[in-house]
Amino acid sequence: MNSRLHHVALLSTDPERSAELFRNLLGARVKVGSASGKGPKEVLALMPGIALVFVKAEVTSTRTDAHVAISVSSEELKSCAVKLVQLGLDHQAPRQGGREEALYFLDHDNNLFELNAGPAPQSEA
Repeated sequence: MNSRLHHVALLSTDPERSAELFRNLLGARVKVGSASGKGPKEVLALMPGIALVFVKAEVTSTRTDAHVAISVSSEELKSCAVKLVQLGLDHQAPRQGGREEALYFLDHDNNLFELNAGPAPQSEA
């Protein structure tokens, strides 16, 4: 089977604000519509190989370790750390350990994201 991740849908009190965060951090293209072309309005943050779909909802979630990890370069990781400070978003400073270099941040709705400059996990064929 040749499968890959299609998109990740996340709940947001303000989908436009959530998508704009990724435009500011990683240069995402923001599109209003729906992932399927049918159904309710969603706001998509589109990056190469990644589609984050923000769906309007009343969010009452608390912080958990469940997260979305996005591969970035070391330079992008450092740039994003600076941008997160400027945006006033709760985040953990970049960490390094072994082969991994990553940082974690929460968006406005407590969705947890990881920016990772290390090698991506590979499935065994």
